[in-house]
Amino acid sequence: MAHSDPVLSLLKGLDILRTVGEAEDGLRLNELAAALGLKTPATHHLVRTLILRQFLEKGPDGRLRLGTAVSVLGEQQLRSPRNAAVEGAMLTLQAELPGATVIWGVRVGAEFRQTRRLSPDRPGVVQRLSGDALHPYASAAGLIALAHADAAERSVLEDRRPFAEHGLSLWKTREKLDAFLALVAKEGAAESPFDDALYLRQAVAILDGNGQMVSALGASLPRADIKGKHTPALTTKILKEAAARLGKDPSVTKASHPPP
Repeated sequence: MAHSDPVLSLLKGLDILRTVGEAEDGLRLNELAAALGLKTPATHHLVRTLILRQFLEKGPDGRLRLGTAVSVLGEQQLRSPRNAAVEGAMLTLQAELPGATVIWGVRVGAEFRQTRRLSPDRPGVVQRLSGDALHPYASAAGLIALAHADAAERSVLEDRRPFAEHGLSLWKTREKLDAFLALVAKEGAAESPFDDALYLRQAVAILDGNGQMVSALGASLPRADIKGKHTPALTTKILKEAAARLGKDPSVTKASHPPP
């Protein structure tokens, strides 16, 4: 339908920002046009508009670099109440689950997109990610997002990542997957049944006021670290308590789309 078509000029503008941002020392106009396969005059008009809004700047050397508006938006995002609440919860989880990798992300349709990560090799350092989707049929967070998706959202996922290609080798039958998802939706938590001899991978849904999953917390622990420290049930309990606290924060539950 026409109303669902993307705005091509906006897409080109976003491509320009990404391309310039990935260039360590900026790009000249002709280099940018060549990198994007655009004509130089058309690129010039887009670049001029982005410069006017301070998303790009042109240095004395004639090279284009990201402008101050980009950094201002980034700083505002990092200072947002949602991120403060989420990152605080993640740091608490890392202290409660020593050796764990802790993740947070949002549900977009039938997919889970990871936007925050804490690794045991970098304790206390929250990694801010681009929101790539985790495997919907294998990862704990992907499975919990799939369990909370409606039929239309699952249909969209099926078109993009067909079960026959991405899930059948794991689950053998769709009936087994559906039974697992029904249990996950009921319990509000998922544990990946794959590679479970080596790792305990769990995720817990964060729900909004209407009972809809908007985001999730997850943790991955080497099984060797669990012995004598945590049982899977205790890990689930700790995750659920953290998710319940975040679920009471409006800045977290209203965020139904992936942050920049």
